[in-house]
Amino acid sequence: MWLKSICKKRSFSYCMFTTTGNFNNDSAQIRLLLSKFTKVVVLGGDGTLSLAVNALIGSSCTLALLPCGTGNDFSRGFSCKEDDWRKALFNTPTAIDVGKINSRYFINTAGVGFDAHVVKAINAKS
Repeated sequence: MWLKSICKKRSFSYCMFTTTGNFNNDSAQIRLLLSKFTKVVVLGGDGTLSLAVNALIGSSCTLALLPCGTGNDFSRGFSCKEDDWRKALFNTPTAIDVGKINSRYFINTAGVGFDAHVVKAINAKS
């Protein structure tokens, strides 16, 4: 994988965390790892990005994204190519607005229920 080889080449320490789909448990596990790192790189789509945002709130870690999800709505809003996202991993971080509804944070969109039904229906199909 490209990112692993770059980390080794630049002598960056890293760990890989694979999400389980349990938002609360995954978020808690990510928070436990944050004290060891200054940056979190998300390899995924909007759901994984949302999880990372919620886990990182209040920490001093920065967040970077390598979009590889199914929808990638957030990343499509930037009209960047894959190489642009790779280069951005090593750029100075840029602040971005974060919203909050009840106890969850978001950076892209917030849904009120209908979208969850659509996602469930789409995921149920092969």
